[in-house]
Amino acid sequence: MTELELARFVSDSFLANGADKLSFDTIVASGENGSMPHAVPSKRVMNDGELVTLDMGCYFNGYCSDQTRTFALGDVKKDELKKIYDIVLEAQQRGIDAVKPGAISGDIHQICFDYISEQGYGKYFTHGTGHGIGTQIHEEPYNA
Repeated sequence: MTELELARFVSDSFLANGADKLSFDTIVASGENGSMPHAVPSKRVMNDGELVTLDMGCYFNGYCSDQTRTFALGDVKKDELKKIYDIVLEAQQRGIDAVKPGAISGDIHQICFDYISEQGYGKYFTHGTGHGIGTQIHEEPYNA
């Protein structure tokens, strides 16, 4: 299956199951494309052993959704990919653990960024950690 085929399947599934419309164009990024937060799905065939990042969302009853997931196709055989996945997972958990009433979103982002930087991958962390969502796809609070 290509990235484009998966993007179309996801988008069509939202609409077939009652979504009013998409929140944004579905992003599917596999292999080397997976490092780009706003990759455009291509005719690239997704292969066994690769990581795939899927960013998707829809409107339902006037509210937006925005969900990003990274998953493996089959068994990831490259130790470096497993290492990076685990680093990002740990950074995410540290950020989640820091969320509490009164927390500042920029501080949450900094916790995630600092951990990834400590692991030697900070120069690749070129995207924000998160944003609010509601009746619009990007709402306050932002991560800075």
